Amino acid sequence: MLRRNRAWDERDALPAEVQRAAYGPSGKGGCRKTAAHQLVGDTAPPDYHAFNQLTGTALETSRRTPEVRNALRTWHTCMAKAGFDYPDPYAAPARTAGWQPPAAS
Repeated sequence: MLRRNRAWDERDALPAEVQRAAYGPSGKGGCRKTAAHQLVGDTAPPDYHAFNQLTGTALETSRRTPEVRNALRTWHTCMAKAGFDYPDPYAAPARTAGWQPPAAS
């Protein structure tokens, strides 16, 4: 999320005339819209719901494979030796007070 905020901050810092040319008076047009239409044309927008379902299914399916189960067990053992009791890497952030994802570079 930090990367997106930085992009918006950079956009907002542009001189007003550059913003109007790039994004149009409404902020949704201008040269950006023209370029985007040239790239994607009339292609339908992505189905994020379907994408998220497929991603979730793939993750759960992979977690049942012997290779991933072994890797998760190895990770859990290593973390336990370091004094942390997390069942898997997915649970660690939820159980760590104040955890924030790393800043995107």
